[in-house]
Amino acid sequence: LPGSNEMLGWFWPAGEFQSDSGDYNPIHVYSLATKQRLKVIERGYAARFLPTGHVVFAGGSGLLAIPFTPERRQGLVEPVPVLDGVMLNALDRVAQFAVSASGTLVYVAGGALHKTTPSWVDRDGNARKLPMAAQTYGMLKLSPDGTRLAILIPGVNDTTACSYDASSTTP
Repeated sequence: LPGSNEMLGWFWPAGEFQSDSGDYNPIHVYSLATKQRLKVIERGYAARFLPTGHVVFAGGSGLLAIPFTPERRQGLVEPVPVLDGVMLNALDRVAQFAVSASGTLVYVAGGALHKTTPSWVDRDGNARKLPMAAQTYGMLKLSPDGTRLAILIPGVNDTTACSYDASSTTP
């Protein structure tokens, strides 16, 4: 944060819960001098302090903001939606946006990369979503006979493999 020995970010001391998604992690002000931290945002990631006295951060499907001044170090107020349609990746805690000192916002249009549902498309182009949760999916591999699908689901510390049988209604 400008003019201080403090920084804005998410921190996980040993033994504390770590979510696979940035949407579920708090944002803190951390003092480099005292090693103390203060939670200022309950859930979010990719926080940026603005000279207007706000913090803009990613959460859900877009950007949110709270009023914040480094001197008062207050937060934990209800965030206000700023913009939807920003390319987000909560798994890697990346949001594709930047804000200049004059307040100009630039962003990559898109959506939340971690919220997708695989679809099965037949030769006639008819698509049906698979009965699977919307989340980040990695590599897909279809069986030679085209009836089974293997899917990798990346996590922070590991990757899970699951399969889907086209003749079934459950993964």
